Amino acid sequence: KLRKIHLPSTLRKMEVNTFIRCPLEKIELPEGITEIPDYMCESCEDLKNVVLPSTIKRINHGAFNCCIKLPSIDLPDSIETIDCSVFRYCESLKGVTLPPKITFLGDELFYFSGIESIEIHKNITEIGQQVFCGCNNLKRLVIPESVISIKDGIVSAHDGFEGVTCYAKGYHVENEALIDDEHQELLCCWTQQKNYIVP
Repeated sequence: KLRKIHLPSTLRKMEVNTFIRCPLEKIELPEGITEIPDYMCESCEDLKNVVLPSTIKRINHGAFNCCIKLPSIDLPDSIETIDCSVFRYCESLKGVTLPPKITFLGDELFYFSGIESIEIHKNITEIGQQVFCGCNNLKRLVIPESVISIKDGIVSAHDGFEGVTCYAKGYHVENEALIDDEHQELLCCWTQQKNYIVP
C-alpha cells in the first residue's frame, strides 16, 4: 500500500525491482544517484510524477515498464544510456525529449506507449527492435542520416500514421515499408492497403 516515500540524500544505489508493483504516486531520486536499476518502478500503475537528478547517467532495463499513468518525464542531459523496454506500455506517456548523449534506442523502448511525437536527434546511431511498435498515437517518424543500424519492426500500422521518413544510408522507404538495402530485408510495414504488393 506504499503511496509515498522520501529517499535520503545519501542514497547512491538501489537494487533490481526496488518498487515493483508499489502504488507509488510520485518518486524523486536524490542528487548523486547515477544509475536507475532494472525494473525499479515496473507496474507502478499509479505513478504520475518522476523527478530524476542531474547526476543520472544510465536507466536500466524496464525501469518504468507498465507505468500506465505516467504522463511525462524529464530526462536530464546527463543520461548516456537508456536500456531496453524502459517505457514499455506507458500508455499515458505522450512525449519525451531524448537526452543528447544517448546513441542507441533500446529494443521495445516505447513499445505500446502513448507517444505522439518524438525527435530522433543526430547523435543516435542505432535503433533497436520494435522501439515504436504499437504506438498507436504516433503521427510520423523521421530517421536522421546519423543512424547506421535499424532493427526490425520499429513501427506498426495504425490509423492516422503518416509514415516513416528515412535519411539513413543503406535504407529506404518504398510502398509504405522500410527496407534494409544491404540485406534486402523488409524491416517494417505500416500499410493499411487490402491488396499489398511487397516492394
